[in-house]
Amino acid sequence: MPTRSHLGRLIPVGLRLSTLGLRFLLIFFLARLLPVEEVGLYGLVLATVSFVIFIFGFDFYTYSMRQLLRSGPDKRRTFLKSQVAFSVVLYAIGIPSLLLLFTFGLLPWSVVLWFLLLVPLEHIGTEIDRTLIAVSDQLGASVGLFVRQALLTIVTVPALFLVPAWRSIDVVLMLWVLFDALGVLIGAAFLVRHLKGQPSGSVDWTWIRAGARLALPFLIGTLCLRGLFTFDRQAVAWFGDLAMLGAYTLFMSIGAGMTQVIHAGVHQFTYPRLVTTVHDKNRAAFRQVFRSLTVQTVAGVAAISIAIVAVEPLLLRFVNATEYIEYAWTLPWIMIVTAIYNLSLIPHYGLYAHDADKTILFTTIAAFAVFLITTMALLPLGVVVAVISAVGSASAVLLISKGIAYIRVDRTVWKELP
Repeated sequence: MPTRSHLGRLIPVGLRLSTLGLRFLLIFFLARLLPVEEVGLYGLVLATVSFVIFIFGFDFYTYSMRQLLRSGPDKRRTFLKSQVAFSVVLYAIGIPSLLLLFTFGLLPWSVVLWFLLLVPLEHIGTEIDRTLIAVSDQLGASVGLFVRQALLTIVTVPALFLVPAWRSIDVVLMLWVLFDALGVLIGAAFLVRHLKGQPSGSVDWTWIRAGARLALPFLIGTLCLRGLFTFDRQAVAWFGDLAMLGAYTLFMSIGAGMTQVIHAGVHQFTYPRLVTTVHDKNRAAFRQVFRSLTVQTVAGVAAISIAIVAVEPLLLRFVNATEYIEYAWTLPWIMIVTAIYNLSLIPHYGLYAHDADKTILFTTIAAFAVFLITTMALLPLGVVVAVISAVGSASAVLLISKGIAYIRVDRTVWKELP
């Protein structure tokens, strides 16, 4: 019979996996119910929002989460208030610049309102999720995420089926905004309850400046990394059209589902333990956690890849549109590319735990450069061929370069310890 501690772990994992499953299904129902061009626009908005929130987050969590993990409860309110103050400054400076995305035609003006609402909501929700995980409130983090993403699918799909007049991108984006806002409020309530009774703290601008300097390399690296899965869609939209982008979005979203499952089921719970074992100078514990990370990642990648390729015919029959069938050949290649990318995260988290920030930065910049060069070089072969090949080449660079770097860094770190 499961104990309370087992339930405490199983419930959050169950919520996250069900959230991922439902969010994964959303794209298939959108492909079934919306015109392929609107599916392409949805994918473009989703990718761009995911990219922009990292700019406003400044990747500051890479610094603040380490501080939360390595400090006691008495500092947590100070850290969180300081991070909020830093975000307010970034938004005050950066929000007007978002209009440039529409001015230069990277996004259509028809979605400007939804986009300007989604960016802060997605950012705040993501930061609350990370903070709750860092302070070991897995349940609160999982409930907030479930509301933000799973309920979106639970409500949107029946609504579109029952009311044909609502089958438009505007309705989907409106519901996304509403459930994001609700999830943020619920996540914030969990966070306030967790912090109750802890010292109030105050904004520490010295801490913010130190964190900004340390987070900047991570921001550059993250933007390069996220750029692989943002500019790929921008390239398809720019050199192709929204119909082509709709098909690409569907199949690349399937690949992204693998990354989300691996992150939620393995990486999100493992990398804090890697950081802690390095901080405690516990080599044996680090080896055990890293081995578990490796085995679970490899097993997850293999199982998910096989399952998705096996059910592809059923998925195509479900969406039942010639535009998707025409590009069905891309799915096996996308799964290979996504598998390589997920395997590259194994040495990535090892480097992160060892504070090898510069190594992570240089390898990521190199991978992004390969992505851009490969895309332009292979365009004569076709837009989709060029983009998938570019993402695959960049992922291979990440896997090889980070793997070699991790072996070297790991050997050096443990050799220097007494």
